[in-house]
Amino acid sequence: MMELADIATLAFIASGLTYQSVKYWRSDRRIKIKRERPVTLVLRGTDVPVGCRHATVLVFDRRGCLMRKFPDATCRKRKKGYRIECSTQEGILNFCVLFTTRALSLSAIHHRDDVDRRFGEYPDILMAETGWQEVSAATTLQLHPVETDTPGTATTDAAPAALSMLLPPEVVTDAMAKELTIDLSGCNEPWEAGYVHYAEGEPENWLSTRREADKLVLQPRTNFSPAERNATVEIHAGDHTHTLKVRQQLIGIHSTLTVSHRLYVTAGLKNEAVSVTVTPDDEHTCWRIKSANANDGGCWYTVYPPVGVQQKGCKTLQIHLEAKPANVRSRSLSLTLETGTYPFSHSTDVLLMQGVCFDYYIEYPRTDICARHNDVIETPLDAETGGGAAAASPGTYTVCVDSNQPWRIIRNEQADWVRVSTPELMPGHYSGRFTVQVDSNADYRVRGGFPAARHTILSLVNDTGIVRDILIYQGGYVRIHGKCWLDRNLGGYGKPAQVAIPLGLEKGSTLNHGTYFQFGSQTDEWQSTYKPYKDNWYADKAENPTALPQIDPSPAGWRVPSHIEMEAFINSPAAPMELQREEDRTNICILSDDGVPVYLPLCGHRSHINGCRIMIPHGHRYWTGSSQSPVYGYSLCVEPSRQMYVMHDMKKYGFPVRCVMDGE
Repeated sequence: MMELADIATLAFIASGLTYQSVKYWRSDRRIKIKRERPVTLVLRGTDVPVGCRHATVLVFDRRGCLMRKFPDATCRKRKKGYRIECSTQEGILNFCVLFTTRALSLSAIHHRDDVDRRFGEYPDILMAETGWQEVSAATTLQLHPVETDTPGTATTDAAPAALSMLLPPEVVTDAMAKELTIDLSGCNEPWEAGYVHYAEGEPENWLSTRREADKLVLQPRTNFSPAERNATVEIHAGDHTHTLKVRQQLIGIHSTLTVSHRLYVTAGLKNEAVSVTVTPDDEHTCWRIKSANANDGGCWYTVYPPVGVQQKGCKTLQIHLEAKPANVRSRSLSLTLETGTYPFSHSTDVLLMQGVCFDYYIEYPRTDICARHNDVIETPLDAETGGGAAAASPGTYTVCVDSNQPWRIIRNEQADWVRVSTPELMPGHYSGRFTVQVDSNADYRVRGGFPAARHTILSLVNDTGIVRDILIYQGGYVRIHGKCWLDRNLGGYGKPAQVAIPLGLEKGSTLNHGTYFQFGSQTDEWQSTYKPYKDNWYADKAENPTALPQIDPSPAGWRVPSHIEMEAFINSPAAPMELQREEDRTNICILSDDGVPVYLPLCGHRSHINGCRIMIPHGHRYWTGSSQSPVYGYSLCVEPSRQMYVMHDMKKYGFPVRCVMDGE
């Protein structure tokens, strides 16, 4: 008979085998690879082009992204139609087949829409597709012809427009020879290309024009001259003659592209959408996504706008990434953006990586009014200027890091007002936390009751080379072109706004906006019956103004700036791209004389009619204290494109105020 110890040993062995079997079964299910399934495509009731023996088969997933392509699939004729054999992975798929006798270039096909755009206008290509079908076993699918636009059919349902509404005011091109096309298909009047008039001293043959169907084609030659070339093209429409200005730049000069993210990393545990803002240095610059390449050759991404489509001005790329399979350690996607014409083109790369976990969040003190979870550690200005023991005590912030790789902290040791503890890592993991202590700057170079603003950067770097920067900021005043300015907008009751740095705040937050004042008013209360102050919002001249305490809403020792001081303010250098909040373009960042980032929020204005808050692209203003007339005052206009200029507006508007130090 078996003893009790033997029975216990056998039971232990059986339980261990059961555990290992269940573990293997679950892991096998987790990394299960989709199987290849044979698919037969059948086209009935439609004739293919004469002599067509091969077809191009494109397979798209449910998001319309290209999964697989067969550029030379055999097309067999049967009694009841045509048959094509192929194979693909399981899933909900759409098979698109192109029947033609000529070879096709598929390098720019990444999405289902690319097929219509590139091949929809060719009458010698028959396009057919199955629609979305679930493929889980060997199956036969019916192809249906796709209706495409041909040159003889209407291509748009848009209402016709006059020629003057369709012509751009100016066409700007680089120095290289090329063809420029202007689509005038929506024109409601007959037109024809006329003469080209050149500037004095320029060759009279560097630009030619012609009409192709409903398009105006411009053909500039290469500009080898040491100056820009200008020409005016006549377009005749009935009894009217319209003009189009064409400007060709110098050779070797090309625009550059700035992107909000050059590197984006994610763990890849879920589907996600990534936004990348592309900003050319000129709003008229044309650019495109030249290529999109995944290191594994897969189609686990979608890019909009599509690859190869010409764009103009500032745009936001939308990149959708599928979750990374558990059996894939890491993968990456490289986007190449291009502007200009070879050899004077400029390219910018954007890299997106999955499988790298490296993120953090910041724990602020519970009652901190500047609290947010990433990007910035900002100390409250009220505590810094309040004096006493509370203001002198350092603030302690905890940074929690989530990482699957070793990482380290890099900081400026000269910033002795910041102390960083040694990271505490979880046993057997790379995740951990550390604390940051920030001394008060209440006694740091105080002027006008406020300390000088200061900042430093704390960088977290992992073994892949990915950097996460944390801006440590203490507010107060900043020096710009020798004058002291508050680092934030003015709030109500003579107090500054709650925060100065918008980074890390939730989208739509107004904590750094301050409040709105009517010209010459000491309070932020909007009044429909308000009688604007007729003179300047300060005493003396604009070159050397002084405060009027009885009407100035600024803190003691500060005042509203003159338009001359505001013009000097806006001529400061722009801050680096990593300090700009490019996702929503709601802030402009410049640098002070000491290199401290200074933010101007684009916070709109209050209507002069009913006092409601208005947010429009060209409606962001700041008051100066200079009066243009009894009804109008000078203001600073700030646009999302980072353009800033002084203009005049009605004094009944409500605009924010940025204070300058009085008596300097």
